[in-house]
Parts: sequence; C-alpha cells; structure tokens
Amino acid sequence: MRNIWLVSISFAVFTLVAFLGFRFAPAPVETICTSLQPRTGAVYQHIVLPHDEPELPPGPGRTEFATNCIICHSPRYVSMQPRFPRKVWKAEVTKMVDAYKAPISGHDQEQIVDYLVAVFGVEDGRK
Repeated sequence: MRNIWLVSISFAVFTLVAFLGFRFAPAPVETICTSLQPRTGAVYQHIVLPHDEPELPPGPGRTEFATNCIICHSPRYVSMQPRFPRKVWKAEVTKMVDAYKAPISGHDQEQIVDYLVAVFGVEDGRK
C-alpha cells in the first residue's frame, strides 16, 4: 500500500513540474542576447586578468605533461594523488589514452610517466 501511495505522489509531482516547466520556460536565446548588447554612449571598463601558469615542479617530461595532461586535469588534482609506483602511473596514462582517447603519442606517454614518477611517485625499479 505504501509503494502505491509513493508512486502516486511521485507521478503527481512529476506531472506538475513538467506542466509548470513548459508553461514558464525561459525566454528564447535571441531575447536574452539582445538585452546584453551595449548601449549607445555607455562607458565600459576593460580589465585584464592575470594568466595563472600552473606551478609544476621541474623534472624530465614536464613539457609533455603540461601539454597533454593539463588539458583535462588540474595540476593540483595530479599532485594530490598518492605517490604511486611507475607501474601504476603507466597504467593510469595508458587508461587515459585507451579508455578516454587522450591524444598522446607513445613517446609522450613514456615522458609523462617519467615525469609523474620523478615528481609525484616512487621508482619501483621496473620500466
């Protein structure tokens, strides 16, 4: 009995939200964009935001890491990972290429793994 009541209430809420959502839809994009057009005679200030270069420790393969990995990952995200051994970093880089189709060449993959081990990992004696 409780399940029937729960399904009935859920259906009623869903129907109400769907009805009100279509009825009170936001304005078309063209209307919104025209309201953002500059007014004649208005004075505007221009600001230049500083370019925040990621702080990456020096090491072999730093350029390849910065070029290929920071496209999707922040340097902070990578630096917060545990100090993985080489085989784990190699598996992670391979996963990014195979599963997520990261456009990283084989040579760059090796350089990235070298950098990750040198800066954020531990050497396990195997390459």
